[in-house]
Amino acid sequence: MGLTHDLNNALGVIRNTAEILRRVRPDDPQIGTILDAAEHAAETCRHIAALSRPSLKAPILFDPNPGIERIARFLASVLGEGIEIHRELDPNVQSILFDPLDLERDIVSLAADARDAMPEGGAITIRTRVDDNAVVVEVLSPGRTQRLRYPVG
Repeated sequence: MGLTHDLNNALGVIRNTAEILRRVRPDDPQIGTILDAAEHAAETCRHIAALSRPSLKAPILFDPNPGIERIARFLASVLGEGIEIHRELDPNVQSILFDPLDLERDIVSLAADARDAMPEGGAITIRTRVDDNAVVVEVLSPGRTQRLRYPVG
């Protein structure tokens, strides 16, 4: 099962214990903080597990924007303090024919490169746009633009 499975088991114990404490001390704000942190950690585990799975290597037709929203939230939680993640997602993008997990891996890789180029912190913008018969995904940071092109399905 692996590391994320073990972490999720531990998080389950933390969540269950916090829920029991909430019944005993319903006005304690620290219990809500514990539950929020446990949920955030569980979400991070889900992303790590998804990114470590083997690729489908069988492209499917999908809208890239919802996946980019998810991965942007994940990146905001793992890239470190001082790094802001912005999204500029074109609502008119069309579905692409690609492996969604590979798209997420591509974006994580480019965002990590952008973060490494900004040791003092800064902003990373993930943008989608339509260009000819493709969807372009750009990862922008100060002085740097990295582009990925995906064929429209």
